[in-house]
Amino acid sequence: ADIRPFSDFLDFVEADAGETAYLPAAGIDHNLFTAYSVLTGNSRRRVSDAGQRLAERLLSAIGMEPRREESLTNAVLRDEVLWHGAVYGSGQILDFLRGRFDRLAAGGSVSPDIYPSVLKAGARTGGRKAFDWIRSRFETSRSEHERLALLQGMGSVVEPEVLRESFSYVMDFVPDRNRFVPLAAMASNPEVSTVLWDTYRAFQDRFADFHPLLYERVLSAVITGCGLVLPDDVRPFFQRQLEAGHAAADVIRLSLEKLEILLRLRGKG
Repeated sequence: ADIRPFSDFLDFVEADAGETAYLPAAGIDHNLFTAYSVLTGNSRRRVSDAGQRLAERLLSAIGMEPRREESLTNAVLRDEVLWHGAVYGSGQILDFLRGRFDRLAAGGSVSPDIYPSVLKAGARTGGRKAFDWIRSRFETSRSEHERLALLQGMGSVVEPEVLRESFSYVMDFVPDRNRFVPLAAMASNPEVSTVLWDTYRAFQDRFADFHPLLYERVLSAVITGCGLVLPDDVRPFFQRQLEAGHAAADVIRLSLEKLEILLRLRGKG
């Protein structure tokens, strides 16, 4: 099969600048963000630049603030693109999201359509103060929908000490059914993979209490997320788990195979 260089995809993204229909726009955005998570060095910087331009163009077309009587697809696309643009480092997107998080922290309200991205960006940039607010809100909220969004925020912190505190809080106080939400969010962030891997190993005995299906989600996220940053640690660790007859052997095996594919993609970047 003819394998095209990754630069061709970036050229396609730039050429498709005016596309705002949900399926193509969401597909391009998702693939760019996956590439950002996998690639390193100059390749990641190129993806970040392209992703930032894409996010800003899309949000210029559909607006950063939700609009009355807009389509559900625009609402879904906006929240994803806001978060990805924040990760890429777009100044205008970060300013918008931080402003909305400050409004929340001061007792104001934010549209439910952008609530997840506001919380994640607030946690990513706000350090311990933002985490403390999210934790306090989680403990008082009676809405399961809001609590899930708050858990995504807990999983989006980047400061090492705050990340460890967040992980410990999740393991000690978050209901069993919801623990995988922040843990999977942590594993999707390459910036915190080293700290997350050390913390995961320190808590590994605690995962025996997880429901098997929920633990499998955590395993898959940790193997692929941490494995991309620390393959020489993660692969042999889970190979030993397989040899020891781990109960989730199928998930471990499939996740290790996915990790190998992602590592090969990195090599083609």
